[in-house]
Amino acid sequence: MKIIDKIKYLEETEIKILSMPILQYGKTKIKNSTVSYLKIFSKNDLINNVKNKFLNLLAKEEINIEDYDDIYFLWNKSGETYLFMTLAKYFFNKNGTQKPLFITRCEHAYARNIAKMFFPDATCAVLPLKHEDRLIIEQLDKINNHKIYNIFPISIFYKLEQSIQQGENIHILDCITRFLNISNNSVEFETPIISEDVEKSLGIKIEELNLDINNFVLISPEAQSNPSISNNFWINLKTKLENAGYDTFFNIELNKNFIGKVKHCHLSHQEAYALTLQAKAVIGLRSGFLEVISQAGVDKPYIALYTPFKQRGYKNMIFPPQSAQNVIKMSSLKKLPNVSAYLYEYDTENIDEEELLNSIMRQIIKK
Repeated sequence: MKIIDKIKYLEETEIKILSMPILQYGKTKIKNSTVSYLKIFSKNDLINNVKNKFLNLLAKEEINIEDYDDIYFLWNKSGETYLFMTLAKYFFNKNGTQKPLFITRCEHAYARNIAKMFFPDATCAVLPLKHEDRLIIEQLDKINNHKIYNIFPISIFYKLEQSIQQGENIHILDCITRFLNISNNSVEFETPIISEDVEKSLGIKIEELNLDINNFVLISPEAQSNPSISNNFWINLKTKLENAGYDTFFNIELNKNFIGKVKHCHLSHQEAYALTLQAKAVIGLRSGFLEVISQAGVDKPYIALYTPFKQRGYKNMIFPPQSAQNVIKMSSLKKLPNVSAYLYEYDTENIDEEELLNSIMRQIIKK
């Protein structure tokens, strides 16, 4: 609960829970009299406030909601968003969606990029919606007679992690298909569409890096939910690969310690997918990014390194830490569609760095 300061002249106090106002009281002047007042917000008030906020944000982006039929809120990070997009065409046909409007939050702006990988002409608005707005929107079925689909409610992943900690065997893809009411065996997973413009922009970036496009390994050492391995591990891996005759490209956005030491540049998700198609191998920390490029690595060594999940979540829903072994149980890439026949997964909590380096090199050279 948060009580804000009195507002000048109005003498008003507002009480909020999860940043949503539930009560206002104070004094205000009407003509020459001072009047006390108390306003209690109902659930419908909160819902209408969020609806109006959403519609006003769309209007600022010059998006007319009436130009679309169904609204898809993309609430999650890159991995979950990508998995939905592989199933979206089937889901749209099943539910009669002809012209979807995708919505994502500013902190997940990359979701627009991922949506464009599958639906190049679709509209995806990036709006400054808060977590509290999400909690209200997840309770809605419609806005202005437009059906709403929440992709995905945070509760399904919270239940997944609880089940894993209780010893159950359940995978994130099972949770997603169950929520969408889709059978894994009855659907064909879509693959991304890479446009000529994407290939052209990627070509310019790679030329500037002087990357050996015919003989390189793509390395992805970052993730948001779980810690990386030591910087020395990645630098030693780079050295071993170069000694074996490979060039290397590092997909990095967060760790500035690599700047000046490795070949890297900012890539969109489409560009990263296109680059992966040309790589000799992929080595990366298990992350949503590895899911996004998973279908581009079907004919090459694809090595995923699992570290523990740290505590994550929000004010009202905290996800507990998870061991690397538990992370493998719930998010192994081996259960995803169209992945490499040369996919290797490592629990980094149960292998020392030198042994891990040597094992990775054996898999790369063996192929």
